[in-house]
Amino acid sequence: MKTHTKTLLTALACSAGLTLSASGDVLVKYEFLDNDVSQSTGTATGSDVTYGPFTGGGASGTLGTSSFSDTLFVRTSATGAIADDGDTLAEAITLGNYAGFTLSNTTGQTVDLTNLTFDIWFTSPGTTNTYGLYVMSDAAAFTAGNELGGVVYDTTVVSAPVEAGPATITTGLSGLGNLATSATIDFRIYFVDSADSTDPIFRVDNITVSGNAIPEPS
Repeated sequence: MKTHTKTLLTALACSAGLTLSASGDVLVKYEFLDNDVSQSTGTATGSDVTYGPFTGGGASGTLGTSSFSDTLFVRTSATGAIADDGDTLAEAITLGNYAGFTLSNTTGQTVDLTNLTFDIWFTSPGTTNTYGLYVMSDAAAFTAGNELGGVVYDTTVVSAPVEAGPATITTGLSGLGNLATSATIDFRIYFVDSADSTDPIFRVDNITVSGNAIPEPS
């Protein structure tokens, strides 16, 4: 179980005399502390980059946050009927098997989005299942083939990460182009699996979006 110091919601500020770093700042980071999907921290205090809490599909009680592990959890029973739907990204999109959030640029300057990262581990992944997590955004249609990145674990070939050794997944966002002032982008992580039991659980943590400032002409 993780130990955290509870932090207040923070974001990047310009109106307070702060500017985005050219080296890449944390625009938003979801740590899921104390069973809270809206808790977040950035590299500077203020409210000029705004973000929403995580939302998503899935049956009640199968997608949420864990106060025990301080993670976002998704049960495989939320990702389609057993031995039926939810085995592919296309099916996951149709079924709405995702967790996501919005990020709005109200900094007064253009932002170059760089990366989205998250930690992933599983409870009871087994050795006969395949699991996939796919990062998508509304910059393109939510259609299989438009994913920005992600990861697939075929447990018949390689073990899926567990609590003792979570994996960090990084998805580059440069292909999205710049986020203009006042623009909003919707990010989603879609969940896919072939599990034929209700035991396996996806555990996602430290979902972070970083970006660079684009200096205004002097």
